[in-house]
Amino acid sequence: MIVPDTSFNPSNTQVFVIFPTINSATYIHNYTVATHTYDLFAGYHVPVGMTIDLAVVSKKGGVYYYYEKPV
Repeated sequence: MIVPDTSFNPSNTQVFVIFPTINSATYIHNYTVATHTYDLFAGYHVPVGMTIDLAVVSKKGGVYYYYEKPV
């Protein structure tokens, strides 16, 4: 997942992968500063065809933000 700018980072933003078909979720903590991306853990793969949702929770300037998108 690519975040819009450097103000979203691991200190104020958490990204979750939700697997609705199996009622499960995990978080993504691998953040790359150079590309502003969050990536799954090394070796973690999502099966082809499995529906997932991405959910992002962030707190900036005392304001909470939430974004969810089916993938």
